[in-house]
Amino acid sequence: MRKRVGEAESEAVREKEAASLLSFACLPGERPFGASSGAEPFLVSFLESKEREEEAAPASFNWVWCPVMVGHHDHMFKVLIIGDATVGKTSLVQRYANDSFNKHYKSTVGVDFALKVVQWSESKTVRLQLWDIAGQERFTSMTRLYYKEASACVIMFDVTNFSTFINCQKWKQDLDSKVKLQDGSPIHCLLLANKSDLYPWAMTREEIDQFSKENGFTGWTETSVKENKNVNESMRVLIEKMMATTWPGDKDMSVSGHGDYINLKDEPTSNWGCC
Repeated sequence: MRKRVGEAESEAVREKEAASLLSFACLPGERPFGASSGAEPFLVSFLESKEREEEAAPASFNWVWCPVMVGHHDHMFKVLIIGDATVGKTSLVQRYANDSFNKHYKSTVGVDFALKVVQWSESKTVRLQLWDIAGQERFTSMTRLYYKEASACVIMFDVTNFSTFINCQKWKQDLDSKVKLQDGSPIHCLLLANKSDLYPWAMTREEIDQFSKENGFTGWTETSVKENKNVNESMRVLIEKMMATTWPGDKDMSVSGHGDYINLKDEPTSNWGCC
């Protein structure tokens, strides 16, 4: 059960909480929460987003059932979802993991988790451990612990809020300074222009394209979590990048990796889906 972080708590207490969160969520290479060795479903729990209250209260849990397929190659990837507060990070995670949307989500406190299981091919199952990290500045000192062992990242901004766009540079620099792939290169990172259904945009597509390339993003695209636009598709591109890194023989047919716009209408669709 997670202990909530209050404004007056010391840095040492926050570090202790972060360490307990790391032990709560399995890291890449470890068995997913409650995974069985046979074909029985396994039970996955994740912390539901809650607004910080004046008095500490226990976090509630949702439960998601997914089947374990015998004889398949399982791949666990830890994926970070970061960006300023209110850009739609929790909504993205809930839309992708549970196909749900609630416009009244409360601000994330610290970090929340979800698990997404994708049948990538006939012989490969991908399990994405999604880390929804709070965007408030008071939690940035904990990001080194939160980022540990991450395989990929999504950085989001609100297209109607220019400051959330500019701050993506800060998030990307923080990410690159604290986590890298085994060969020392940056982890794959998509830039998502969220709330694309709203107008007017506070920046042009040309500005986003230049920003993505200058800051070393894998690529960028627009999303609308509310309208479920490009949510599954953008995450599929990220999985393809991670699988190509893990399995060099896998074809990477997505994007160049040099910050280009990802035209998801032209992306090939997979015949495989989630559990």
